[in-house]
Amino acid sequence: MFAFLKAVHYISLLLLCGGPVFWLAVWRPIYGDRADAVAVSTRFALRVRLGVVLGAILFVISGCAEAVRAASQVVDPTVFEELWLFLTASRYGQMSLYKALITPVFVGGFLLAYRRAAIMAVAFSSVIGLALLCSISLTSHAAARPGVFPLLSDSVHLLAVVMWGGGLLYFAGLPWRSFNADLSTHTRLIGRLVERFSTLAIIAVLAIAATGVIASFLHIYGLAALGITPYGQALLGKLAVFGAALGIAGVHLLVIGPGLKRQARRFATSKAVRLVQRLQRLVQIEAGLIVIGMMFAGALTTFNPAERPGHIVRKDWREPLGAMQLHLAMAPTNEIGGVEFEIALQQQNGTPVPPDTQVSLYMRMVDHDMGISDIAATPLSPGKYTAVGLVSMAGDWQVEVSVQPPQAPALHTTVDFEAPSGALDLGRLRRFDLAPIAFSWVNALSCVLSSLIVALAIFVIWASKRSKLPLWAIPFGLILMAGGGVLGLSVVLVDAYPTTYIKNPLPLESEVMVRGRALFQAHCSVCHGQAGRGDGPAAAGLNPKPADLTSAHVDNHTDGDIFWWLNYGIAGSAMPGFKDTLSTIEYWELIRFIRSLRHPLPKAT
Repeated sequence: MFAFLKAVHYISLLLLCGGPVFWLAVWRPIYGDRADAVAVSTRFALRVRLGVVLGAILFVISGCAEAVRAASQVVDPTVFEELWLFLTASRYGQMSLYKALITPVFVGGFLLAYRRAAIMAVAFSSVIGLALLCSISLTSHAAARPGVFPLLSDSVHLLAVVMWGGGLLYFAGLPWRSFNADLSTHTRLIGRLVERFSTLAIIAVLAIAATGVIASFLHIYGLAALGITPYGQALLGKLAVFGAALGIAGVHLLVIGPGLKRQARRFATSKAVRLVQRLQRLVQIEAGLIVIGMMFAGALTTFNPAERPGHIVRKDWREPLGAMQLHLAMAPTNEIGGVEFEIALQQQNGTPVPPDTQVSLYMRMVDHDMGISDIAATPLSPGKYTAVGLVSMAGDWQVEVSVQPPQAPALHTTVDFEAPSGALDLGRLRRFDLAPIAFSWVNALSCVLSSLIVALAIFVIWASKRSKLPLWAIPFGLILMAGGGVLGLSVVLVDAYPTTYIKNPLPLESEVMVRGRALFQAHCSVCHGQAGRGDGPAAAGLNPKPADLTSAHVDNHTDGDIFWWLNYGIAGSAMPGFKDTLSTIEYWELIRFIRSLRHPLPKAT
């Protein structure tokens, strides 16, 4: 029911806002007050007004129904005082009231603007329409993200969907019978409608694609989520429908539009009839796909975003182990990166497993040298053991199982698994951030190159629309723009700690190193050792072992990453946070020294 309400809400939004967009941006500039098309224009104007009013009614009703449904999750909606408290005190309730109040204002503004398209009336209805879209974004998943950018991106996404999808609904509702009754008059005008709407649609599709990529990055942790999470599956369905509609739009742009232009120059009734009928059929199919896409969008908003893999995926292994059979089961714990192992041993000859058989697990990361976690399994009953470990970061991991029977050689086997998340993910945010551009010259160069590619793509599309390049160059320009956009977004869409891209403000000089060394000896060496190799006096009793700060994995992390860990510690390990012990300057001094453990300063001559 929730998904149905959201779907009706979005479809009614297209009816409500798509009518003004199509009428003011596409229909009026071409048909206007043409004396030979007054009857057709009057008939279509009536359809647009009815569509907008119907959309407004459905939008308000579905919005109110959804507000009551949301209120029922926290209060009793049958008690007016509690319902009113929800509507006036919560953001969701406030935005629901706001939408219900400004929708009639938007309709009134359009009804004033549609006849003469007066600048003030058009501006007024446009501002109210944008405010309406922003109110929807303020109750979306984007509103839960930090910063203004996700909200802005979501609002642009909605505007682009209204421009393309809402416009298509009214394009499909054109007075086709009137067109077919007088093709000699309308063929050229229909061609201009297709051309004008195609230009609007190209802008909208580019905006949908760009903001869609941003939203997918913010709300989907990876391609795997598309197949295994409800949110990802709904998004995949929406993308499939979007792709199909885009393919039909390409036929309009590259085949039907040019065909109608040719008919305007050399009119042939039979060809014009076929072209217009084909256009009508394809536009109505495309509009139907948009409606289906809105159903997927409605379902999408009812699911929690798949921003992070929820847990380590449960897995089982069965391995022969000498004269025994090993069954190893791995399951997630409630702790981020936490894993619990259940070990079952069985003698192949059916005799009981000796009660003093010892089992140990050794976990290590394959991708990076993160050290080895030595986990002694706890016996539960003869042949049954349990152990708890920690996956520090996402990647490929390996677990070695060592079984030591009494008075017999130890038995070993190794299993592999892929971890989609780890303890180091705690605190990381998927977000839009301009800081990486200035962080490295490679990122800056990527953004410059991205801008040049996008500029070239815009020129190609513009030149094609102006007939300076062949029409087939438009898809080439769109591909260029997609490539340039992905290159640029790959730099500014980051999955990182809030401090990742902060540069160390302290100079790389010996005085800073001396202070950093003193801090390291006072706070870190007891675990990490005097030379930072993870062999301090307390290391033997820690599991997982302290990191070797002289190994290559340190270079994979920025100074800002290390700053975050010094401040907040690392969950599931003995690494504490020093936010109540060290100052910000001391953090940076310590980080300079930690870097010198792997890359010592050259000795002065």
